[in-house]
Amino acid sequence: MKSRFLIAFQRMVPNINDWNWNAIAAIGQWLGAIATFAAVLVALKQSRDASQARIKVDVSGGSIYSEGRGELTPTEPLVIFSATNAGSRVVTLRSLILVLPNKNRQLIGSPELPKELQIAEQVNILCPCETIHSIFTQQGLEGRVKVSCYFVDSLGNRYATKWKFDMESKSVIEH
Repeated sequence: MKSRFLIAFQRMVPNINDWNWNAIAAIGQWLGAIATFAAVLVALKQSRDASQARIKVDVSGGSIYSEGRGELTPTEPLVIFSATNAGSRVVTLRSLILVLPNKNRQLIGSPELPKELQIAEQVNILCPCETIHSIFTQQGLEGRVKVSCYFVDSLGNRYATKWKFDMESKSVIEH
């Protein structure tokens, strides 16, 4: 007993021996070539992505603590700029720059920079909140200030993040 599918197929294709098998083989070769080309493109993209630098930048608040009478007390509030090498190659960070809301740029000096970051290594740049507050005051900024900052590597690539600073409390607002 023949299935309905087989009967329908025989009606559509009465004589399979009349097909041009060379043409079908050529179509198969074209499809194989297209698939191979796509695989090469994917491999090249993955290779390029793996060799690119990836730096994760974060900004947070913190303090320096001193020990007195058997307990630790905060002495100076800080802005902590962190850069972590999340890529698969070594990156040399050269500078840290603040970008203010009025688009002015301010270089943040640090003895930590330049810094060669190995894979998965992190560098923290500590800056007193009072210093950030005075920079913003000189620029006429008030209230909660939206700021971005970026680290620059030895090739000129920028790795950025955005954060907020409260001028009244002189502290970082977690983003």
